[in-house]
This record gives sequence, structure tokens and C-alpha cells, in this order.
Amino acid sequence: MNRIKSAFSSNAVIKEHDVGEQIASAGPGLMWKVHKGTFRAQRKPVSVWVFDKKALMADKNIDKKQKERLIAVLKRGPLELVKLKHPAVLAITYPLAESKESLAFATEPIFSSLANVLGKTDNMDRVPLNVRDFQLLEIEILMGLIQLSAACSFLHQAEMIHGNITPNNIVMNQHGEWRLCGFEFALHSKYQGTDESTRIEYPETNIVNAVDKACLPDLNYRAPEYHFSGLGEVRSDIYSLAHVIYACHNNAAPIADCHGNVLAYQANLETISRSAATAFSSLPLALQELVKLMLNTHPSVRPTAEDFGRAPCFDNLQIQCLRYLATIYEKTEPNKAKFMKGLPKVLPEFPKRVVLKKVLPPLLEELKNSVMMPFALVPVMIIAEECSVVEFETLLFDHLVPIFEVTEPVQVQSIFMHKFELLLTKSPKSRVNQHVYPILERALSSPVPQMQSLALQLLPQFQNALDFALMKAAILPLVQAACINTQRTDVRVQSLVCIGSLLPSFDKWLMKESILPFLLKLPSREPGVVMAFFGVIKMAVSDSKYGVTAEMIANHLLPFSVPMSVLPSLNSEQVTTVLAICRTLLKAVHDERIEALKETESMQDAAKETVGIANGGSARVDVGNVFEQDGPSPVFDVGAAARAAAQADQEAEKRKEAEAIAAAARVADAFVTPAAGMGAQFGDGSGAQFKSNVRDGGEDTASLFGAASGGSTRSPRTQRKSRAYKGVQTADDAVIGSSMGAFGQPTSQLGNSAFGATQSTSNSFGAPAAATLPMFDSSVFGGSSSTGGSAQTSQMGTPFGGGSVFGSSPSSGGVFGGSPSSMGGAGGMPMPSGGSVFGGSQGAAYSTSQSSMGGGMAASGAQGGMGGFPQGTSGMGAGPSSGFGGMSPFGQPQQSKPQSAQGNLLDLGFPSSGSGGGGGNSGSLI
Repeated sequence: MNRIKSAFSSNAVIKEHDVGEQIASAGPGLMWKVHKGTFRAQRKPVSVWVFDKKALMADKNIDKKQKERLIAVLKRGPLELVKLKHPAVLAITYPLAESKESLAFATEPIFSSLANVLGKTDNMDRVPLNVRDFQLLEIEILMGLIQLSAACSFLHQAEMIHGNITPNNIVMNQHGEWRLCGFEFALHSKYQGTDESTRIEYPETNIVNAVDKACLPDLNYRAPEYHFSGLGEVRSDIYSLAHVIYACHNNAAPIADCHGNVLAYQANLETISRSAATAFSSLPLALQELVKLMLNTHPSVRPTAEDFGRAPCFDNLQIQCLRYLATIYEKTEPNKAKFMKGLPKVLPEFPKRVVLKKVLPPLLEELKNSVMMPFALVPVMIIAEECSVVEFETLLFDHLVPIFEVTEPVQVQSIFMHKFELLLTKSPKSRVNQHVYPILERALSSPVPQMQSLALQLLPQFQNALDFALMKAAILPLVQAACINTQRTDVRVQSLVCIGSLLPSFDKWLMKESILPFLLKLPSREPGVVMAFFGVIKMAVSDSKYGVTAEMIANHLLPFSVPMSVLPSLNSEQVTTVLAICRTLLKAVHDERIEALKETESMQDAAKETVGIANGGSARVDVGNVFEQDGPSPVFDVGAAARAAAQADQEAEKRKEAEAIAAAARVADAFVTPAAGMGAQFGDGSGAQFKSNVRDGGEDTASLFGAASGGSTRSPRTQRKSRAYKGVQTADDAVIGSSMGAFGQPTSQLGNSAFGATQSTSNSFGAPAAATLPMFDSSVFGGSSSTGGSAQTSQMGTPFGGGSVFGSSPSSGGVFGGSPSSMGGAGGMPMPSGGSVFGGSQGAAYSTSQSSMGGGMAASGAQGGMGGFPQGTSGMGAGPSSGFGGMSPFGQPQQSKPQSAQGNLLDLGFPSSGSGGGGGNSGSLI
């Protein structure tokens, strides 16, 4: 740019324009250098054409007369061009200016000359990359030929002959449209031959010098009538146009190159005239016959410019669309509206470059017409989808900015809303907040309900592209306002559905501060609104990230939600859904509160134990097992500590069991006779009642049977095997059964029990069925204390008990398992300690496979011993062989029965369990 200014600073064109890099070469012999430029006064882009006279004059190989002739030829072209005004003729924006150093003029912006695009780049310092890599498409060639035919028709109607139509004198503008230029040899048909200066003579030798070539029309494109008569006519340009068609499909190569030699030209004419259409096989089939006709040596046979433009090769849908768009400004509005409705179906068939250069520009012009705006905007946005971000910013965005603010007709807003995500992703980031987001805000606050509903429906689809701060500060309040202020149910429902779809983008603070208060202000109770409300509530409660607490549910949501279940407008299915969600809310409150209470109780128990240790008690937890030395952070493993304590107790009990085996054999003979009576008493409901008293803290105070005869009473501290911290439980904690019925009677229904939590007390042995404990909804086996029979005496005067009924956590002995307990026979006979009544060790209910009644491992069926159950079968354990079958409880064979006359085995769902009779039909062991 600086070089041009310094070299040609005296030229008026250079003074008025900012001249940039060279983009093309054009004109006769490609003598004109074309630069990118800007008209300084109006800041409009132009192309500046410059010829360096100074360089020409410095060339000593060219004589002065030839130099003057070349300058005269070059000056004549722009002087003729400025007189012509036609869309297909290159437009002059600044007339020719001559200085001592240069010739220059300015035209509309061009991309390049056709010769440069086809590979001829003479007189170019550097070929731009976009020109070097440019490949003409067939549809571009056809449209270019149509535009050239229009230019020729314009000239021929004025009886003007161009006289030198070649690729050098055809340029392409920024939109890919071809423009005719190079009027250096143009003549009026009436004035041919009247001026000697217009007479053209060619040498009979090859022309080598570029200046000599530029001073004459290109002989390869010259019509034969010029040679035969010295005069041309309007159809002479059609002959030249045929050669241009061939050059476009053969990289600018002529049909036959004569190198400016008139003799070679004559020979080529003979060859061309005799060639068949198939000789032009490099051309599309539709053009071969047309080109052959245009090359006829008789001008009258050739088609006119108008006939050429109506040739069948131009009669296809794509060409028709492009031709329509080229003259769309001439059409009526109804006709244009009809065309644009069908255009989206044809757009996929066009190459992208054709769409951007030939389809898009006329559509953007139609956007300025308020009537045509919604019709033109649809294909424009379809084109925008295929554009890159750079293409969208440079070709589209600035044209769309004025349209963004249009609210009437409403279809414009609707189109932008459907393509809102595209606008967010492809618009310049620095201008999104200023121009794009207001489109959404105007749609949400639109007075047209249909527009509001559409915006609410489409908003969730592009929520990921929205800025969270903007969503919180601007978008969400507009959605809530649309729901509260509207009088239409469909808009209100759509608002709630929209909020539900947007929930994944929200956090707990937004939920607490904005969403829930808004939901509690819903002004209507239509079925659609109610169901949409509960849909949002269900989503909010189902995910903990939204931070909906039990207090919020209990204090706000439930009081607002439950009354909706009795709305008369809801049908049965809707009421069912409402109640189901209300139950979900209640469950959420229940789960959170119970978990919190368990944690509180666990901490309280831990605090009590700490106080006990401080008062001189011994710690039950091995501190070495609490912390993991190599872990990232120490963690207190309560379960491991509890299991270690239980293992220590088991080892102590095994030593005691060994001492008790011998004593168990001696007691067995004395136990046989009273046992039948006990069974009878247990069976008829008149047996001893077994009770348990649990002190605060769940510690059992029952003493063991036969304490005076060798039984021992363990302290409450020793009896507590372990505590359940946060769900941790050991074998001592397993409490099998939450509601034990009377022995010998059907048990009460377990309700919704599971292995888990609440305290329960066993009913008395032999009590009527009606004396069972109440149902335990949601109770669990094994979590809290379950007390067994206390140190009471039966009618036989025998203490029976000493722990929890099923061996719960705080008690260390019991009827169905646990730590050492003793059972006295009739008359107060002691039963050796060291085993539970129904076998098992360390508090496990129905546990080991070798349990026996009254002792650790007494052989079954031994005379005088404590028979019980066959070895390998638990008294009341799980498994296919469990039950009281096979051997009688006292060592005698007995037929197995599914049920005794008046007593049932406690049914816990174990397979193949049954009761074994003992002492007659009037009673059973359980």
C-alpha cells in the first residue's frame, strides 16, 4: 500500500482511495493490476485498477509508438465503460485519472478475473491463496454465462459490439457474479470501418511481445467475419462466447491457439468448422451442441444473445432459482412470498459456496422489507445453520441485528426462538448479552400467549448454552412472572413444566430462595397446574442436591400439597398420583428425621460409655484396631471393635462350656420327669409367665436359673456385648422376632418388620394368643434391645430367664441363645450354665449347627442325657432340616408333625420346620 502511494501519489484516484494489496490482473494482455481499496470519503470497499506508465516508459525494448498505442488502448476501455450501466457490466465508481506515472480508476469490488481463476496469472506479484485454490463449479459457470448473455443482449440492443470477449475481460465480484469489462475494442455496428484508427490488422507471424498482444483483440476468440470482410456484427460476440465456454472447462486453453498469427488462425477456422459436436467432449453434454452452433462460420446461424440465455442447458431447478433471485427485486410481493416458501426444499441441492455468494445476498436484501421479512428469514436461518462461526459473524450477524428487535409480525420472534441456540453459539460472544438474550426476554414477556408458550417450550432445549448468572437474574424471574400473571392455563402449565426441565441447572440456594417460594404462590388449582406442580416437587425431593430438607417439607410443602388431594376437579388417576407424591414427601421427612435421631442416640451412648471409663470402668474397645495407621485419615471402626469384644467373650464361654458338659449329664435324668409337666402347663396356657424388666439404658436385670446351685449372675456392664453404631451389628445384636406370641399359640403378625431397630418385649410363655404384642410397623430385628424373661419363677417354682428372649444386644443370655444362662428343673434343680436353652453361643438366636437343649454339645438320644436335637441340626435354625422333628426333645424317637394339637412352632419363614411332640398331645415344647 505504501509503495503504491509513494509511486503514484500524484494520481487523483490514489489520493482519494486507500489502496491495498493486489488481488487480480485483468484487461487486454492482463495489463491492469487490480488492488483492494476503500473509497476514503464514503468508506466503501472498491477495487482500484492501476497501470504503471512509468515502468512502460522505462522499457527500452518497446518503441515509443507502440507504447503510446498501448496507453491509448488502455485509456479507451474505462472511458467506454463509464458510459454503460447494466447489472452484468462492471460498474465504474471513480472515473479514469491519468498522471505522469500511472493510469487508474476504481470499480465495484471484484474477487478476481476469470483468467486468474482459470490459471492465467500474468502481471501478478503474488497470487492470493483463495484465487490459486479456486475451482469453478458447473453451476457457477452456467450462471456466469447467463450473466454474460444478459450483458451481450444489452450491448446488442444498443447495436454495440464488444469485439474482445475473453477470460481476460471478464471479472467475478465478491458474490461470484460475472461482470463484462474490457471495452477497448468496442464499436458501434454502424460506425465500423469509418475510422482508420479502428482498423485492426494482424501479422502473419506469431506475436511474442506482451505489449503487441495487448494492442490487438485476442485472435483466438475473434470471429471469422472480421477476417473475411473486416467488419463484425453483434453475433460476432456469440462466437467469442463459445470460445469462453470452452476455456472455462479447459483451464483457459483455447480450442486452437494461433499465437496471433493470422495464417495459423485461418487454418484453425477450417478445423473448427468441420469438427463435430463430439469434438468438444470436455464440455457437459448439454453444452456440446450449443457450442457447435455458436461456432458456425455464418453469423446468421448462430443464436442471438437472448436465444443463448434461453438454451435448454439453463433449464433446471437450481438455475431457475438463481435466476429468480438475481431479478427478485423485479417481482411482486405475493410472488416472492410463494417462492421463498418453497426455497428451503431446494437449498440442500446447492453447493455451500453458491448458497453463500448467490442465494444469501438477495435474501438479506429482502429482510429490509417488513412485509417480506418473515418469509425471507426462514431460508436465511437455514443457511445460518450450515455456516461456520466466522461465516456467520462476517456474512449474517450484522444484517440480523436490526431484525432481533422486531416484534411485529410475531412470526419473526417465533423464528428466532426456534433458532435461539444457534444464535447463542454462533454470535460474537461480546455481543450476545446486548443483542441475543433480549430476544428471549421479549418472547417471555410478550403479550401474545402463543409466543410466551413457545418460548417456555423451547427454553429447556438450550438451557446448557445459557449463562447461569443470567438465568438466575433475568430468565427465571420472567418464567415465574409468566406463570403468575397469565390468565391462560396452558401458559401456566408450560411455565411449571419449563421450571421442572430447568431444575438440573439450579442449585440448592436457588431452590430455597426462589423456586419453592414461587411454587407456594400458585394462584390456581386446575388439574394441569396441580399435576405440573407435583411433577416439580417430585423432582426436587428426589435429588439431595436441591437441598429440600425435612423442615421445608413439613412446614411448607405438605400443608400446601395435601389439600390438593381432595380437589373435586381431579380424577382418580390424578388423585392417586398426588397421594403417592405426598407419601414420598412423608417418607423423606421420616428418613431424614430417623437418621438424625439415630446419630444423636449413638453419640449419647458413646458419651455415656466415655463417662463410665472415666469413672474407673474398663474400655471394651481395643484402641489399636480403631485407627488405621497407614490410611489417609484415622477412622473409628465400631464394627471391628464390637466383633473383637464378642470374640473375647466367646473364648471365655467355651472354657465354661467344657466344665458344664459333665454337669449337664447329671442333671438330665432329674430333668426328664418334670419336663412333661412343664410342657403341659405351657400348652394349656397355665404355665409360668416369663417377663423381663429393662432398665433405662436397656440392661437386663434377670438372674440366671439355679444361681444358688452354681449359676452366676453377670453384671450389666458384662452383659452388654456391643452397641449398634450407625447400622453396625454383630451376632449379639440379632434379635430374631419383633413381636413374639405366646408359646404354644400362633404369633402376632409381624407387620412391616425387618432386621433393624425398635425395642420389643416378649410375651409370656403359654399366654393366650390375644395377649400378643401389638404390630411393629417398620420395626427391625436386632437393632435395639429386646428383653427376654426376667428372673421369675414358674408354677413349678423354677426360675427361667436371665437375659433377652432372643439374645438382644444389651442382654447376655436368653431363652433362644445368648451368653450363659441356666435353667432349673422341677423343685429348683439347677441346670448347668454354659449353654442357652435352645443352643447356640454368645447370644446367637437359632445359630449353631450343633446346639442342644440344656448344654453345649450333648449327644442326642443318650439315655439319661439331655437328648434334644440330632447333631448337625439346630433347634430352631434355618435350613431344610430345622425344626423339632426326628428325635423327641428328651431323647426318644417321635414322629414329626407339622403342628401340635395346641401349639405352633414360631413361624419365621424357615423351610421344612415343624414341631415335635413331647409328653402327649396336650402340649409342646414351644
